[in-house]
Amino acid sequence: GTVGSITTNMPRRRQYYTQSQSLHTGGTSASAATILSAERYLQKETDYKNGIIKLNAMTSVLAEVIAISGPVESSLIETNTANGNNSQSTSTSTSSTRNSNQDDVEEFMNEQRRKVKALTERHVNSFRYIDACMAATNSIKADIQQSVAEEQRNRANGNSNRNVNGNNEDDLDVNTEENKLKDYETILQTKVEFQKHEIERNSIAIHNEEMVRSIRNCLNEKTEHIANGRNANADDDDDIEIEMTQPQNEQNASQYKCPLSGQFFKNPHKNKVCKHVYDYDHIKHHLQMKRTCPVMGCSNSNVTMSQLVVDEAMRMRVRRFLKGLERKRKNDVMSQDYDIDDDDDDEGLKEETVIE
Repeated sequence: GTVGSITTNMPRRRQYYTQSQSLHTGGTSASAATILSAERYLQKETDYKNGIIKLNAMTSVLAEVIAISGPVESSLIETNTANGNNSQSTSTSTSSTRNSNQDDVEEFMNEQRRKVKALTERHVNSFRYIDACMAATNSIKADIQQSVAEEQRNRANGNSNRNVNGNNEDDLDVNTEENKLKDYETILQTKVEFQKHEIERNSIAIHNEEMVRSIRNCLNEKTEHIANGRNANADDDDDIEIEMTQPQNEQNASQYKCPLSGQFFKNPHKNKVCKHVYDYDHIKHHLQMKRTCPVMGCSNSNVTMSQLVVDEAMRMRVRRFLKGLERKRKNDVMSQDYDIDDDDDDEGLKEETVIE
């Protein structure tokens, strides 16, 4: 789809002759149209990557739900324990069944976590593929621009091909350009594959990518950096140490608040250098006066706006946290109303007893 978006529906020479001449004086329309198509595609790089970032943010929220000792696992274990306690079987049978159910819960949760990590690795590969496509598109754009420039120089020097056989020169140009167009997709695909290989060769192991490490942290796992950090060891699971970490405290609202305003995040942005998160408007105002990170103890003394990226995961966490607070508030109100009704019933019984 990426390659096709550049090469599909490329305009013919006659149809766009006037437009191409106004955009690229002296250049052929097919080449000009291809360059324009490449430029439009290159301009969408941020949109493509933001789409993956949003998907991975949703994956992060899901990872927190199915994390080790997280809400889903805790709920399943609690249900399993309650069912075991309510069983009418013998103590030996009950214990055996409980252990079996515990193993089933653990196996189920581990499988869900593996799926989440695999999904995140696909997100990383999508990022790399986008980078490969962008590099390949830039390359083919440069090649076409160089070809057009050479043709313009040849025309200026009077060395362009002439129609010596009496054929219409315009038709020859159309046929030549259409033959070139047939090769564009193949050339682009070849360049994409080359760029993918180069990115894969020069990138760190996928387990060490920030996106993957972040998901493991959301799952309450901790990963140690692979020794040499190259993809040659990407499949060696023995190089990765995973240890249990403390589950996140859902009641700790401070992690969802801006360190500058003390309010819940509205437009959270993460610092790529020190990993701290701030509300965009507040950090922008802060940097007009200071360059240091506002988080106490942070050593980042040269914070710039270019270090900031939108933190979609934090945005979703805040929304989920606030919804949880609202549900808790409503449940507390309902519980208080229920307690009041019970007190009224008790008072009524006392009155009846006195009357009797």
